[in-house]
Amino acid sequence: MKITIVYGGRGLIEDPTLYVIEKVHEVLDELRVKVERINLYEERNVISTMPASLKDSDAIILACSLEWFGMGGYMQEFLDACWLYGDKDKINAMYMMPVVLSTTTGEKDVLVSLEKAWEVLGGKVADGICAYVDDPVNFEMNRDYAKMIEKKTEGLYRTVNQKVATFPSSSTVIRNKVQKAKSLELTPQESEQLSKFVSDDAYVKRQKEDIEELAAMFKGMLDSGEDIETDISADAMDLSDNYTPIKKEKKRNRRIEQDSVMEEASSKKSLEVKEAVNEELSNVKPKARQTSNRQKVKAQMIPKSFKDRFMKNYHPEAGFSAVYIITVTDKDQSMRIAVSPSECSITATTEEKGDVVMRVSTAVLNRITIGEMTFQRAFMSGDMKVKGDFKTLRTMDQLFKFS
Repeated sequence: MKITIVYGGRGLIEDPTLYVIEKVHEVLDELRVKVERINLYEERNVISTMPASLKDSDAIILACSLEWFGMGGYMQEFLDACWLYGDKDKINAMYMMPVVLSTTTGEKDVLVSLEKAWEVLGGKVADGICAYVDDPVNFEMNRDYAKMIEKKTEGLYRTVNQKVATFPSSSTVIRNKVQKAKSLELTPQESEQLSKFVSDDAYVKRQKEDIEELAAMFKGMLDSGEDIETDISADAMDLSDNYTPIKKEKKRNRRIEQDSVMEEASSKKSLEVKEAVNEELSNVKPKARQTSNRQKVKAQMIPKSFKDRFMKNYHPEAGFSAVYIITVTDKDQSMRIAVSPSECSITATTEEKGDVVMRVSTAVLNRITIGEMTFQRAFMSGDMKVKGDFKTLRTMDQLFKFS
C-alpha cells in the first residue's frame, strides 16, 4: 500500500499542520505503509506535473493550513492540475483524507471545500482531521489530540485496505453532466506530457512569442492590404462585384462569335473554310481551361529530384545559418538541409534533429517547390506540420525563392 501526503502550507515552524502530518507519517510507518510526502511550497514551479506522481498511490492526504482565508494558493493550484492533467480513471479509485488546521476561523469551510473538490474530480473521501489551534505548543503536547490523530490514521488504513464503499454524491453527478473540463480529449499519457510542457517556463515563453509574432504578421498583412493566397486563378474568373453578369456576358459573346463563324462556313461551302472554322473554334476556349493546361504543363516540368530544386533556387542571407529537416510522409524519406552564407548542403538523413523539423506530403512539397505555395502558407493552412523556431521557418521562404 502506498499513501501520498500533499502539504499545501508555507512550511513555517509554528504551523500545526506539520505536526499532524508527521504524526500521521509515524503511524503509517508502523503499519508498514509506503509513504511519499510532497511539499508544494518546495516544488511550486512543477505543480502542474504533480498529478503524474499519484499513479501508484492507493490514497492521498491533502493537508493545508488556514492562516486567514481559504485553503491557500498552492493547494488550489494542485487541485487545478488534477482537474486539467490528472488521470481521472486513477483518481476515481483513490481515497482522499483531508487535514485542515486553522489558526483563525473557517476551518470547516476549507474541509468541505477539499471534500467537494475531490468528489468533483471523481474520487472517494475518507474521514479527515479538522481543528482550530490557538497555541501550537499546547496542541502538540496534548496526548488526547495525539490519540485522535492515530485513530484517524488507522481508520484511513482500514478504509483503503478493505476498499470500503462510499455513498454516491451529487457532486459526481454534476461533474458528469455539467462540470466537464473544457479541454482537449487527451489520453492520460498525453495529459502528463502536456503538464510537463506547461511547467516549462522557457517553452511557454517561446510559444507566447510565436503567437505574438503570428498576430503581428497577420496584422501587418491586413494593414498593407496583402491578398490571401487562393487556389483559384485570377484568369479563371472575374473578381469584381458584378462577376455573374460579366461571366454570362462573356459566354454570350463567345456563342455569338461561334455562330457567326459557322454561318460564314456554311455559306462558302468550302473545305478550307471549315478547317479554318475548326481552328478558330479551338482558339475560342474558356480562360479557366487555358489556366488548367498551363498548370499541367508546369507540373510536367517538375524535376524528379527535390534536391535539384532547392539547390537551383537557393539565395543565401548574410550571417544566417540553420538546419532544416524535411520528412516526406508518404515516402518515409527525410532530407537534411544545412544553409550558411557560403553554401547549401542537402543530404538524406534518418534523424529529426534540426532548428526546424517539417513533415509534409509529396503533393504539398511539389506545390511549394514549383512556386504555388510558400512554406509559411503550408504551415498556416495545416498542410505541413512544423516543430521548431517559427522565425527560422519564415526565413526559409527568403532563402528558397521558387518560381
